[in-house]
This record gives sequence, C-alpha cells and structure tokens, in this order.
Amino acid sequence: MALVLACGFVAARGALPAQELNASLGLGASRVEFADEPAFGSTTISPTITMSGARGSLGVGGTFARVGLASWSRQGVLQGSLFSPVSSGGWMFEGSGTAGGARFPSGFATGQGLGALRLHRVGAKGSGWAGGAGGAMYDGADWRHVQQLELGGMLSGARARLTVMLTPAAVDDTLRYADLLGMYGTAVGPLDVSLSLGGRAGATLPIVGGDARVWGGANFNWWVQPRIALTTGVGTYPVDLAQGFPAGRYVSVGLRFGARRSLTAIAQASARATAAAARDAGVDAFSLRPDGEAGVAIRVRAAGAARVEVAGDLTRWAPVRLEPAGDGWWWARLPASGSEVIELALRVDGGPWLTPPGADPVRDEFGGMSGRVTLRGRL
Repeated sequence: MALVLACGFVAARGALPAQELNASLGLGASRVEFADEPAFGSTTISPTITMSGARGSLGVGGTFARVGLASWSRQGVLQGSLFSPVSSGGWMFEGSGTAGGARFPSGFATGQGLGALRLHRVGAKGSGWAGGAGGAMYDGADWRHVQQLELGGMLSGARARLTVMLTPAAVDDTLRYADLLGMYGTAVGPLDVSLSLGGRAGATLPIVGGDARVWGGANFNWWVQPRIALTTGVGTYPVDLAQGFPAGRYVSVGLRFGARRSLTAIAQASARATAAAARDAGVDAFSLRPDGEAGVAIRVRAAGAARVEVAGDLTRWAPVRLEPAGDGWWWARLPASGSEVIELALRVDGGPWLTPPGADPVRDEFGGMSGRVTLRGRL
C-alpha cells in the first residue's frame, strides 16, 4: 500500500509545482491496549514526504508496525489540497482528498477514500472554515458510505496555536454521531508540546470494542538537533465507527528525523491572509536581488511608513532597519547567505511580521510568519 501511494505522489509532482519539499522519518516503540484486550508492545517505522506550494499541498505517509516476532503491518495515506486565491475580503475555497488503507499480518485490511470542499475566512491571527466531506471506508468486510460536515476555527499567537473542530457524521443509514475536538500546540525553547481533547455525542458501536466518549493525548518533541527530536506521547483514542477499529490507549517513545516546520492545510489557509495584511500595512512592492559577489539588495515600497524592518536568513533572524530611498521606497544591502532560497519577513512601524508581496507564505506550526523567495541571477 505504501509503495502504491508513493508512486501516486511522484506522479502528482508535475501537476503541483513544489515550493517546499520536506521528508521525515519516525522510529519508535509503543505500548497499546485495545478496549479490554491485553496490552502489547510494538515497534514502528513512519516515513513521510510533503510538498507545499503557493496553491496547494500534497503529502504521503506510511507506518510499518511489528508486534513481537510477527510480520509487519502496513498503513499508508495520500492527502492533497488545492486552494483558490484569497479574495480582498479574506475568503478562500479549498478542495481536498484523502486515500489510504492498512493491511495486517492476519490478512485483515481496511481502506478509505474521502473528498472535501471547504470555505475559509482567513485573517492575520486566525481563521475559520466550514465545509463537507463524503466518500467510503472499508472495514474488512464491507464498504461503508461516510458523510460529514465540518466547522472549525483557529487562533495563532507568536508561539502557540489553538484549533477547535466540530464534525457531525453519518455512516451508511444507521450511525449518526458528532465529534468535538480541541487541539493546542506551543513551544518552549527546543520543546514542542501538542495537547488534544475530544468528545463524542450520538452513536457508539460496542461490538467494535470500547464505548468511551471522551479521549485525549499529550505529545512532546524535544529537538536535540535542528533536524533530530526525541518524541514521547501518551493518550487515548475513540472507536473508528467506519473502519471498525476499537478504542484504545497508548504510550510511545521514539526519534524523529526531519524539519521542525509544518504546513498543514489549515495553516496554509491562514498564511495566505498575510498578502492582505501587507497591503493594509502599506507595503505594495518588494524585490530581492543579488548585489555584487557577496551581497543581496532588498527594496520595499511602503509609502507613509516611518520605519521598515526585515528579519530572516540574511540577518540570522535579527531585525534590521531599512534606509529610506525616496518616493516611498526603503532599501538595504545585506551579506549573502550562500543559498538561492531565502526566508524573510517584513515589519512596518513596529507592527506584526508580514510576508513580503510576491513571496510564498510560510507559517511554522506555532504561528510564526515569513516568506520564501528564490533569488534570480548569480550570487
């Protein structure tokens, strides 16, 4: 399954020009208990690849798990989203799709295919969205038709993010339920903390295993190196009514190799609001070009501004003031970083950090905003 999804990912690259390509690998060990069954230990390998562009994102991921000396179970998922341009009022459409499945040593297999449409209202400090999804899921015996609505909102601060989602759902003609999920993420130095709490109203399916209506978890990533993290997690999860998975509890530890940055569909939606934020701040033009053998010239047009600052790869993320150049222009010459791909952010009169006009928006998983620019010409 993972190989098939990886082939689909490679084939789709031509249709979605990548602005950012990230890969990560997770190695871990966990102790899991399903419903009333005895607990068992498992080792896991989890590779992922994601592409994020100005108009969409695409990701493929897999998990290989082994219990004792048994054969490996395999799970894989392919996810993609396409976005419309953000309107002047902050509205944006998103179309997304998910396909995946799992196969276990016993021969038991599951599958899923879902498509969704969402309408986002994005702002500089958060976003809200509403939409619906439909498709089918395979529980090892039958395909079940699934329909769901989705209402959500997100607030982002300098180092934290809070997301709340309500998803009423229907499985075939017999099951009706609604899940409410809250997620909070923050960072303290090299430590990333993710907390979640969910609850369910409506149908349960006791024959699957477990009838818990409340679940939650806590996950921690300690970044000992820029691309290496120690991970640990503990929590519970509910019955999967469509695919027939029982509720359970888990404890896990492991290593993660990959970038700390994350661009989810929701985060991308909020990131696109910075184009309007830059216009509101009076920034209507920006350029970044090589200047000499070891320099880069930055020019920003912000008529009426009293102070313009830049921070990014070229300044080691320390704010640097630009000099006025007349006719609303500001400029500076900075030492080159040696890379053709530059990340930076602008600030006008001490306001919020903004994505420069024309740059690809980048939001890290804790709300920080910047833009990615590819230098043209020789360094």
